[in-house]
Amino acid sequence: MYQTDLPMRLLLVLLILFCNTNLQAQDYFKYHEGIIKAEEQIFVKQQYDDGMKTYADIFKKYDFVFAHDCVMAMQIALFRNNEKLFLQFTTKAMQNGLSLIHLNNRTMAYFQKHPIYNQYKDSIASIYRLNRPHYLKRIDTIALGKMTQLYCNDQLEKNPLPNESFTISEKRYKPQIAETAAKLKALIAERGYPSDRLIGIDDQNLLRELGTTRMTPLEYYKKYKGDPCCNIRESQFEFDEHTLSSGMIMPVIIHYGHMIKGQDRLQCVIYSDSFYLQQIKNGYMHPKDVAFLYDWSMNNGGSSTGTPNLEKGEKFFEIGIRPQNTQRQVNITDETINKLRKAFHIAPIEHDRMKLEFVRKNGMYIGFGWWTCRS
Repeated sequence: MYQTDLPMRLLLVLLILFCNTNLQAQDYFKYHEGIIKAEEQIFVKQQYDDGMKTYADIFKKYDFVFAHDCVMAMQIALFRNNEKLFLQFTTKAMQNGLSLIHLNNRTMAYFQKHPIYNQYKDSIASIYRLNRPHYLKRIDTIALGKMTQLYCNDQLEKNPLPNESFTISEKRYKPQIAETAAKLKALIAERGYPSDRLIGIDDQNLLRELGTTRMTPLEYYKKYKGDPCCNIRESQFEFDEHTLSSGMIMPVIIHYGHMIKGQDRLQCVIYSDSFYLQQIKNGYMHPKDVAFLYDWSMNNGGSSTGTPNLEKGEKFFEIGIRPQNTQRQVNITDETINKLRKAFHIAPIEHDRMKLEFVRKNGMYIGFGWWTCRS
C-alpha cells in the first residue's frame, strides 16, 4: 500500500505545482508589474539591457501579451542594436496581432530607417507568416462579429440626419444607444470583455481573414451609404490600426455615457472598480483603458475642469499624450494621481513623462491605444 501511495502523492504534488504555475501565468497584475519594471529600468534609470531582459522574461511567461508592449520593446532592441532580442520581440508581437501592414505604416518610421530592421525584412515576413495562425486561433470569432455589429450600428445611428434638429436627433438616438449598450453588456456577460485578448486588435479585414460571413465595418458603410435613414462618412468605419489595440468598445461606452448620464463625472464608468480590476487581472482589459474611461468622464473629453470627488468614486489618471505646452485641466496633484495609478497597476506619472520624452527625442512611435491612452 505504501509503495502504491508514494507515486500517487508525487503525482498530486506535481499536479498542484502545475496548477499553481498555470494560475500564476494568468495573473496579469504580475504582467503589468513586469512591464512597469522594464519601463522604469529603461526610461528612468537608463538600464537598457536590464530593461530588455525584463521584457523578455515577462513575455516568456505569458502567451497573450499586449502587442504595443512588444512594439515598444522592439524599438528599444533596435536602439541598442540587439538583433537577437529584436527578432524575439518581433515574434512575440506577431503572435499577438502585429502585422507587416503595421510596420509599413508611416508612423513606424523608426523601424523603416533602422539598418537592422531593413537587414531582416525577409526574416520578419517569414516570422509573420509562421506566427499569424497562432494569433488568429485565439480570437473569439463570435464576440468579434457581435462587437463589430454593435460598433457599426452605433456609427450608423449617432449623427443627426439632414434637416434634423438637435432635440429631435437626441430623442431618436437616446433609445438607440441605450439598446446598443444593453446588447454590449449582454455580450460581456456571455463572452467576456471585448478587447485585445478576446477579439484581437483593430483590423479592417480580420473578420475576412478568419473566414466568417460577418460584415466588416467598411462593408457596413458601403451598404448604408446614401440611405436616407442615416448620415454617415466613410472615416467612421475606418480603424486607426496603428494604435495596436482594440478600440471598438470605446465610442459605444462614450456615446452611451454622454446621452444617458449627461454631465455625470462617472458617465463612462458602467461597471464597478472590482469588475474592472478582475478584467485587468484576467488580461481582458488594459489598465489604461479603464483609466481612459475615468479621465474622459472627469474631463468631459477635455472640455471641462474641476476637482475629482474621490469619495464619490471620481478619478483622474492623466493618461495619454497631452499636447506640449498645455496645462492640466483637472485640479489634482501628481501624488494623488500616482495613488490612483498604483491601485490600477499603472506606472507613476513621472515614469510616463520620461518615457514620452525619450520616445520623442529618439523619433520612436508611442501612439498606442484609443486616443493614445496606452502611451
